[in-house]
This record gives sequence, C-alpha cells and structure tokens, in this order.
Amino acid sequence: MQIYSRKLGDHVYYYAQRSFREKIDPAAQGKTKGSGKSRVRTEIVYLGTAEHVVEALTTGRKPLEVRHRAFGFVAAVYQTAVEIARIVHTM
Repeated sequence: MQIYSRKLGDHVYYYAQRSFREKIDPAAQGKTKGSGKSRVRTEIVYLGTAEHVVEALTTGRKPLEVRHRAFGFVAAVYQTAVEIARIVHTM
C-alpha cells in the first residue's frame, strides 16, 4: 500500500492506493503458471487534505460497535484447568 498526493490548483489531496492480482475465473486457484488468467486490480481511497488527515489521527474516536466471542473465554479456562491438572499430577 502506498500513500501519495495530488495537487489540484492550490490544494493538495492525499490518497491511499493498493494493487493486487485477482483471478478472472473465480473457480481457478493457485499462483503457478497455467493456473488461470488474472488481472491487476487497484483500490484507491481518498484520505482528504493534510488538515483532515491530521484531525482524523489526533481525535480519539471510539468504535461504533464492538463484537466479542464468548467461546474464547471457555477455551482459555479449559486450557488453564488442563495446565493446572498437569502441574498437580507431576508433583
């Protein structure tokens, strides 16, 4: 990914650009020769002026929504119990 600027008139605007390869046939897989045709795709995201970028970096915004998964807690507790049982068993 690269960040670059464009000057239009007296103003400088910033963009983020990412280039990647994408298979033309979605069923084709692999990266070797003969694995299907691909094309180069480019995503460009407008970041704004320098003032806008600095403002976005300095203001601490909270996330709009936070998701968590409870099964990770259960797995951590189980792993801790297994480790404690192993330590107690070896004593």
